Amino acid sequence: MKIFLINPSCAAEEGRDLYTTDVAGALFTMQPLKKVTLGMPLALPTLAAHTPSHHEVKIIDEEIEEIDFDESVDLVGITAMSFKAKRAYEISFEFKKRGITVVLGGIHASMCPDEALQYVDSVVIGEAEDIWEAVISDTENGKLKKTYKADGFPNLERAKIPRYDLVKNKSYVYTYLQTTRGCPYNCKFCTVTKQNGRRIRKKLPEQVIKELDILLKLRPKKEFIFRDRKEGRCKKIVGNIAFIDDNFAIDRNHALAVCNALIKYQEDNDFIIAWYTQVNINIGLDEELLKAMAASNCFHVFVGIESIDPDILRKMNKQMNLPKRYAEAVGNIQKHGIRVIASTIIGEDGTTWESIKSLKSFLEENNILHVLVNILTPYPGTEIRDEFVKEERLLTRNPQKYNIRNVVFKPKGISKEQLEEMYVWLCRSVYDYSASYRRGKPLFKFDDRFSLPLYLRLPAVGGFLFTLIILILRGRIRLKPAAWSFYMIPYLMLFKGSFYAMELVTICLDYDDFAHREERRFMAESVTLGNEDNLLSISHQIAPVRSPSGKKYKTFYVDGIDLRNYGFSVPSENLHNPVLLLGGTSIPISDRKRLIKSFLEAGYEVASIENPIGGLFNFRIDPVKERPEALKDYLGHLQNSYGIKEINIVAQSYSAFELVRVMLEDPFQYKGFVRCIILVNPPGFDENLNMAKHIFRFLWKHVIRGYLNPKSMHPDKVGFRKKERVGILTWTGKTLTNIVRSLREVHDIVHYRIKTPLKELLGHGYKVCFFLQTDDQVVPARITLKHAEELVSQGQIRCVEGGHNDLFFQEWQRKSFIDFYKQMTLRQ
Repeated sequence: MKIFLINPSCAAEEGRDLYTTDVAGALFTMQPLKKVTLGMPLALPTLAAHTPSHHEVKIIDEEIEEIDFDESVDLVGITAMSFKAKRAYEISFEFKKRGITVVLGGIHASMCPDEALQYVDSVVIGEAEDIWEAVISDTENGKLKKTYKADGFPNLERAKIPRYDLVKNKSYVYTYLQTTRGCPYNCKFCTVTKQNGRRIRKKLPEQVIKELDILLKLRPKKEFIFRDRKEGRCKKIVGNIAFIDDNFAIDRNHALAVCNALIKYQEDNDFIIAWYTQVNINIGLDEELLKAMAASNCFHVFVGIESIDPDILRKMNKQMNLPKRYAEAVGNIQKHGIRVIASTIIGEDGTTWESIKSLKSFLEENNILHVLVNILTPYPGTEIRDEFVKEERLLTRNPQKYNIRNVVFKPKGISKEQLEEMYVWLCRSVYDYSASYRRGKPLFKFDDRFSLPLYLRLPAVGGFLFTLIILILRGRIRLKPAAWSFYMIPYLMLFKGSFYAMELVTICLDYDDFAHREERRFMAESVTLGNEDNLLSISHQIAPVRSPSGKKYKTFYVDGIDLRNYGFSVPSENLHNPVLLLGGTSIPISDRKRLIKSFLEAGYEVASIENPIGGLFNFRIDPVKERPEALKDYLGHLQNSYGIKEINIVAQSYSAFELVRVMLEDPFQYKGFVRCIILVNPPGFDENLNMAKHIFRFLWKHVIRGYLNPKSMHPDKVGFRKKERVGILTWTGKTLTNIVRSLREVHDIVHYRIKTPLKELLGHGYKVCFFLQTDDQVVPARITLKHAEELVSQGQIRCVEGGHNDLFFQEWQRKSFIDFYKQMTLRQ
């Protein structure tokens, strides 16, 4: 069999995730045009190692590469954390509709197997090494079970070496290894004990070195030559390793043994391996272990300080942390040349502005450069999740929102909006480039051991500046930190020339990008839900989807549960019964937001699709083929990924063509799914038309007389004149910048006739209605009231005088349209 093992992307979610290292990855690797992320989940190369050798295995990381859904494959395995679950379900849908078996594992599937089984063929619960071969065998024999769960936990001393040869190692900042699994603690917010158990399982030190040796022979990273100021000579840094243990030092003797093995391995090979891992903050009080870690070239430790308030730590059941000794522990770690990555949590019961400001002061006073600001997230399987469910404090169960950057519960003592404001303020205060630099600059006295030889400093500066310029042009670095960088990069890298100097500038720029993206994201969400931008922000996001032919299109969906959580009234009959809005030519989803707002406020779920648009000279784009393909794909997506049972479709202008084409391809497939179709000014009736006539009429009647001549305006329309002009200018600009696609759509409008196909659709029992913005609409092609009356009864037609084609922009007609929609979709 051919097997795909897939890590889904999180790129579809709002804003950016700090773990994606968007800016840091590019600067660290000096590859600004290549996708670089933090690391490949270790589960995939581990499962590849446990796959019998007669099977072909391919690892696909959607964070750095695209999935070819049409490539031949027999079994697909996907791993996903909660915030990637939705994308995992979408990937599953694409493969399942091609008849391919899909198995899902990982923490989210393990904690929510019933949910996951709605989208995949089988779910693996817990660690998969001991049962993966059974999954493969059962798939081969057609006996795949719905769920698989091992009787116990794998013995790591018998663990196979992960298939690092299948991983695109140079696309990651770190390569992941593991020395232990399990955690004896039971923090209320953590899923580790549920997934990996409380008993510590360990690999032997010699196992760790063997894995490392096999990995390094693949040359996973670009090698750097640095001068070791401690030894007074140059050495190569050949690897950047992350030991992703739940707690590397939980067994102190084992940690010491691994460190000593690493020291010997590096001395024997005369190179350096930079590594980082996760530990408890109390390691800062263990001088012997700190010395061993520093000697083995541990550069960073990830520590969960969570809070500096002992009462909050006690409530979270993290009493092993001792806030009164935090400063001492952090200082000791830093003195050994090891940088602290401090993970913090805000939003616990008892959070106040004072506690937030105290946390900021602690980070500044202790010069902690690397900081993760996390919002408390009640993940499935955690004790705190059970508490919040019992107390009815969950605001949403949408797994994509569970990414430690959204408030998904009702805080105590403060409002949701106040907690969001605290988060944004803390991000801005901690992550601004100048704030990061102030915290990081004092660490030069501890972290300046490795420096570039003089002859390499100038090329390094050139590479950094080239990468910086590309990132600026891509809009990833603001102008103010960019200007600072043009001075600071040459100064630090030529004068200091140290590994830490490179790291400091990189982190300052990456954090700054994250902070300002988060601030912009919450500006739309946290102030008020009264405008259309904010209403869009509570959707399942404007998400990119790939059609079967490989073309990307954007989708949008707001469900009734989320609307209710935000205080909107949604009748039960409207739940899972959305209106699907289809736009005409050159209409992106963002230009439909006012019409979307009207539907949301009226209590309707809304879905929408933005067809492939293309570029200025994209001669390969084919809207006649691609628009129906995308619509057909998205209808299946709504049914299978969101469980939609019924839908009503509003097709504006040219989108009537793709709708009719899809419906008539298999009219019986959608008969029970599509309840009602409302066509808004559909083109292509019986008029004889040519390209020249169409373009002239568009410019004269639609733009000049329709939008630019105030005397032609309907009296009700005058108040919306400015917004409509902005709308048509946007529309026209996007049409011109996508001129090839626009002309091909015009060609279709000129030649395709819709009357006969509509009669056929009505003959199959579909309910079709017409909303006309004048009784004789001439743009994009003539449709009159008489045309509509030839097809359906007058009760299924609404004509509102004075409009000209663009319902998405013409607010003055919107109320009439919503009323008409209610009448046409009312259940008898």
